[in-house]
Amino acid sequence: MWNWHSKKIEISEIDYQYFVKILTDLQNVLSKNQHYGQARVTLKLLDLLRSNDIEDFIKYINRVDMWGGSGAVWEIYIEDKTEYSEFKRLMAALIDSMEKTKILGNGIKPLLRFF
Repeated sequence: MWNWHSKKIEISEIDYQYFVKILTDLQNVLSKNQHYGQARVTLKLLDLLRSNDIEDFIKYINRVDMWGGSGAVWEIYIEDKTEYSEFKRLMAALIDSMEKTKILGNGIKPLLRFF
């Protein structure tokens, strides 16, 4: 069970595995398209998940590195349309999973319209 902002948050093994899958696929797309700084953000999130550091995972996934301005993961552009479509699909899936597990920070849900 996760404790975040005095809320008790439970995550199933299925949700955990889904986060790992989304973040791994996202990291692959980012690396393949030479967005190495953003790929490192996803690797950090995977490390936090795999080490069971859930509190820091929740904090980090809601940080500006993912959702802030210039240089944030969500703001990248990929020229290849197929790759960019995959990136957008993964980002939408990530936001949906964050909402489902109740770890979605303020101001992130409106970004769904970009994906």
